[in-house]
Amino acid sequence: MDHVIGRMTVGEVMELCQGMDPGMPFAELVQRLTEDSPKSGPKRKGSDGGIDPKGGFVTKASHFEVSGNGLVLKKVGNDGQWNTARIKPGTAVGSRKYFEFYLKKLKKLPNQQIVLGFTLESMPKDNFLGTTAFSWGYGTKYGHCYHKAADMPFAEQAKQGDTIGILMSGPAMYVYKNGKKLGRACELHGTGSIYGAVSLLHDGDVVVLSHPEPPA
Repeated sequence: MDHVIGRMTVGEVMELCQGMDPGMPFAELVQRLTEDSPKSGPKRKGSDGGIDPKGGFVTKASHFEVSGNGLVLKKVGNDGQWNTARIKPGTAVGSRKYFEFYLKKLKKLPNQQIVLGFTLESMPKDNFLGTTAFSWGYGTKYGHCYHKAADMPFAEQAKQGDTIGILMSGPAMYVYKNGKKLGRACELHGTGSIYGAVSLLHDGDVVVLSHPEPPA
């Protein structure tokens, strides 16, 4: 079952099904509910209402739409320009925190570059993670790690349909791909809260956040 459907309430599903053919096959119903259409109820950010209790995307940027209780992030417009959204609530630097991101739609094939990672409060809103001293990112196109604008070869690439796990354990960030550990990407530092975050480049890019248990 899709990440988003699995977190909907019965009432939310019933509301979204209004006006649909009662004879529609269940598989088609699931597909329609998980499409990023006006019927799925995307919300422009600026409100924390309806956020998953384990955390969801929070941003006031006009170039993002968020749906599925804060778990689905879509880039809208501003094609070819970076925008970053973070996941709230944050946690202390050095604690153990894990997110998974399903790369649902990456529009510019094969140039499938998005960046996933962590940021402190002062995140690079109009650039990608890793361009500042207090953000760190893994880029899908080349499999590189980014920090302080340095581009460091790290591991294999990722593409549409993959699931990328980002783990903070102690002062380090680890990356997983489809359940496989790619390794230790970079060192984290700083004070205050740290947040999971995603940087999207192209209009129509979609990622789906989930909160499984951290890898052993």
